[in-house]
Amino acid sequence: MKRIIAAILLLCIVFSGCSSNNMPEENSDKQKTGTIYLYGEKHNDEKIMVLELELWQQYYNEQGMRHLFVEYSYYTAQLLNQWMQAEDDEILEEIFKAWDGTSAGGEANRNFLKAIKETCPETVFHGTDIGHQYNSIGAKYLYDLKEQGLEDTEEYMLTQEAMKQGRSYYGSDEPNHVYRENAMVENFIREFEALNGESVMGIYGSAHTALDSLNFTGEVDCMGKQLFAKYGDNVISENLYETILKSAEPIGESSVIIKEKEIKAYYYGSEDISAYFPEYQKREFWLLEDAYYILSEYALNGNMLPQGDWPMLLKKDTSYMIVYFLKDGTQKTEYHICDGTEFNKELCTYEVTLQ
Repeated sequence: MKRIIAAILLLCIVFSGCSSNNMPEENSDKQKTGTIYLYGEKHNDEKIMVLELELWQQYYNEQGMRHLFVEYSYYTAQLLNQWMQAEDDEILEEIFKAWDGTSAGGEANRNFLKAIKETCPETVFHGTDIGHQYNSIGAKYLYDLKEQGLEDTEEYMLTQEAMKQGRSYYGSDEPNHVYRENAMVENFIREFEALNGESVMGIYGSAHTALDSLNFTGEVDCMGKQLFAKYGDNVISENLYETILKSAEPIGESSVIIKEKEIKAYYYGSEDISAYFPEYQKREFWLLEDAYYILSEYALNGNMLPQGDWPMLLKKDTSYMIVYFLKDGTQKTEYHICDGTEFNKELCTYEVTLQ
């Protein structure tokens, strides 16, 4: 009997030892994966970029975070890292020259990057998008690496890979959005796992950051959802654009005359659109009070604007106005209604033609 009891005790000790040996390995593996804080944005929106800067400064100063993931190409982020160490802005101006005419080329983005260099100088950028501008800054960056004798380096290989991705994305009549989304995920995972457990913050268009939805074309799981499938609760996401929209308040008011009726108008700010519409300077956004049933009598002209174009949260049976300021000094006014129609699961507006 004593021998049986001793054998049982020995088995318990053996199994207990196996269990305790396994648990630290599981915890250790989990600890190797840092946290991914994803923030969805509307590109070049000043209010959002101010909030993003505050968030990064908080992670940088309070958590010691250093790795900022961005919706730029690999070689663009590498150039930004060189600029962070430079005494002047020559590299930054080179990047913005290549960005001219894109959403990244706005003044809000320039101010954002300069503020990071000034307040968070040890920031390391990680570009995980496909190779945009591969014929300009991509080709030049690859040439510079070759001139330095760095053809056998990982940096050279990844630059080539990003340029290849850019050619694949733009190589058909219509950009291949499914290919791009999947490539962004692959690039993100590669950069993230190379950090061996460090936490990161990522800034991307809100169409890429949701944890439960498809990309904006509805053809493939968006980047955030794919990352969540791999890393689970280690991925945390917030749509900053939606946060800004929900808290938006008018900053001024005026009135307009529509069909001989005076309508109160509430001003929600302006947006610089010169970067991608060279003939324009900016556009102002207004909400019109109790004008929906007046404007809904007019014909729609087919001009649709999604929620992403508006600085306030759209509501059904509501009317809006946009005033465009052109560089020649003239103005153009559009009147829009929101009748409940959705685009990509969000409300949108349609312009009406006043006659």
